[in-house]
This record gives sequence, structure tokens and C-alpha cells, in this order.
Amino acid sequence: MRRARRRAFAPDPVLLKTSATILAKEASTANCTVLVAEDAWLVRLEIVAALEDAGFTVREAESAEDALLILTELQPEALVTDIRLAGALDGWTLAEAYRRGHPAGGVIYASANVPLAERQVEGRFFFSKPVLMSALVETCRSLCESSDRRG
Repeated sequence: MRRARRRAFAPDPVLLKTSATILAKEASTANCTVLVAEDAWLVRLEIVAALEDAGFTVREAESAEDALLILTELQPEALVTDIRLAGALDGWTLAEAYRRGHPAGGVIYASANVPLAERQVEGRFFFSKPVLMSALVETCRSLCESSDRRG
């Protein structure tokens, strides 16, 4: 009786490379906090889920006023904000306040409103809605990596 030879397990090199890439990207976001200010709960939910799935620590706010309260207790590496928000303050004002307290912080506007050049903070990114989540995540990742190099 012949004994069946066992084949050694050989993992797929493409799968290994993909897994290593995913782990490296998640490691690059592990210590990165993003504040999301969006009054449309479904949009906010989608943005927060995409960022958390990518390994970011995320805080969320429904209004600029709520976001400013959060900014009194932490300094996130990036801010993602809509322009029109619930409450008296808008995303333009929130981004300006964020930058005053965190000059190196990254700002991403995600809005269906027209991007007014005179209101945008320097070095910002602007995504028109609907936002492509993969592009938003990659931009947040780049901002966090830049913040690590500066900080």
C-alpha cells in the first residue's frame, strides 16, 4: 500500500503581498485620528465606517459647534468637514478654527457646495459629493503620514 505524499502548504505569493500591503496601510493609520463633521447622518455614517475600516481612530460631530467642543479635548491629525452644517457655524469657520489650533493639521472639505477659494484654508483638499470613499481614505492616510513626518 502506497502512502499518499503530503504536499507542503505553499501560500499564494499574490495573497501574501496583498495582505502585507493591507497590514502596512492599517499600521500607518493606527495612531491617526480624524474628526468628521457632517450633519447628514447617513453620509457621516458612511465616511466614519470607511475610515474606521481603514484603521483610523474617528471622532464625529453633527455640527461645527459639536466639532469645536471635541477640538478642546483632542487635536486630530485631519478634519473632514461638510461646508453647510447644522447650527450657526459652517464648515469654512470650523476649518479656520481647527487650523488656528493645529496649523499642520490636514483639512478635507467634502461638500456638494461650490468650493470658494477665498474661504478654503491653505493646503486643503476638496471632494465634491458624492465622495469616492477610497479616495477620501487615501487622502486621510497621506495627511496622517505627512503629519508624522512634520511632528
